[in-house]
Amino acid sequence: MATTKKSRKTAKKASGGADLATVGRYVFLGGIVLSLLAGLFFAFPSFTVQRFQMPIVYLLIVLALVGGYLHVSKEGEKSFMLTAFAVYFFSDRLSYVPSIGNYLTSILGVLGVFLSLAALAVAARSIVSWFRS
Repeated sequence: MATTKKSRKTAKKASGGADLATVGRYVFLGGIVLSLLAGLFFAFPSFTVQRFQMPIVYLLIVLALVGGYLHVSKEGEKSFMLTAFAVYFFSDRLSYVPSIGNYLTSILGVLGVFLSLAALAVAARSIVSWFRS
């Protein structure tokens, strides 16, 4: 018996929990916010920043892979891949802006890495779906 959208909503209400798409949305949003804050944080060269850099990067990797796999819909895959490529490719082009160029470059660099890893998860999901069908 095929499940409909209505029966899934009813099952979700009956279980009292969130579905995976909602969890993916919040994980992805958390990764975006953490990427923006980490990019700003990484722009300041100091010993304290270097101590916390790798744990933050590892957390971003996990958030990107989980969020990308669960959040990006089948319909939005192509536009998401293009956006991830554009942000990653153009992230280092703003370093020439006076006063804030280094900060913008750092923020977009970390965001580009996050989106690239999420795009990798989307590509992995596509490959898995090819083998399932």
